[in-house]
Amino acid sequence: MIEKEIKVLNINNSTIESLLISKGCVLCKDEIQENITYRGDNLSSIRLRKTNSLITGLVSYELTKNTNIPERVYDENCTIHDEKSIDITEQEFYTAQKIFSCIGLQQSIRGKKHRKSYHLNGFLYEIDDWIDSLLPIVYLEIEVQDNNLKIIDGLKQIWTDSEIDKLVISTEGISSLVKIHRNKGINTYIESLKK
Repeated sequence: MIEKEIKVLNINNSTIESLLISKGCVLCKDEIQENITYRGDNLSSIRLRKTNSLITGLVSYELTKNTNIPERVYDENCTIHDEKSIDITEQEFYTAQKIFSCIGLQQSIRGKKHRKSYHLNGFLYEIDDWIDSLLPIVYLEIEVQDNNLKIIDGLKQIWTDSEIDKLVISTEGISSLVKIHRNKGINTYIESLKK
């Protein structure tokens, strides 16, 4: 399924959650995720995810192949990718890690995060807070799967045009943000986006 997304960086967790609720967003997920991402070629990756729902108490496992699509195909300034996911068992989750290691796939990311997801009019607003300091900032991911909707519409559901102009918005994926943080610091990157 094709997904378009951006990240609003350097947000305050409780402030953004209150704002989303005040705009009519409805909580749909509150979970702890363990994510392990393996880099494929330049455009693709494989992700293993263990999700513990804080709402239902259920634990689920998933394997996802993620392929990036050039922005120019959709004429939008956002990350666009094709995600293909399957549910797997706990045993398959751990077996896949061993297989990937044996065939030489390198982990690019391994970390846990608390994710709260809200939805409104076809958009998903996900507050991500990495528990293990993989990325020491909280960010809001805005995602849409409907090709008739544009990411800017998701921003405008929450903020005015003048407020949007003040946001720190990134089209980088999490692997790129972690690499940026390791190389020069995420705060330096955030400051460069404000200019």
